[in-house]
Amino acid sequence: MKIIEFKNEYGIKKGKMTIWGMTEEEAQKIYNLAKKNRWGWWQVSIARDLLQGYLVPAEPFRLVKGRASNYRSKYLRSLENVATALGAEYVPGPRGGRWKGFYVLKDKK
Repeated sequence: MKIIEFKNEYGIKKGKMTIWGMTEEEAQKIYNLAKKNRWGWWQVSIARDLLQGYLVPAEPFRLVKGRASNYRSKYLRSLENVATALGAEYVPGPRGGRWKGFYVLKDKK
């Protein structure tokens, strides 16, 4: 895994895959956390979305499709670990549940 730059845009590359659309600081922060916590591509993409100010659904069923949905509990734990590592805040849904709840970085609200 390494950080690459192209026309003032940064990305994280591993093998043939690259996740683009980050600033240099975001890429460096994600890279360091990914190395420390041994994150895969799914976790890196979630971290990028949180750092860019997007709302990330708290329920993994809304993020994974197909046979991956059989591993809901593992994705849920992984999502919570990424949110904790970045200091994201959990906001419950309108009726207090996880299905419509989301994670957001406190400074990006």
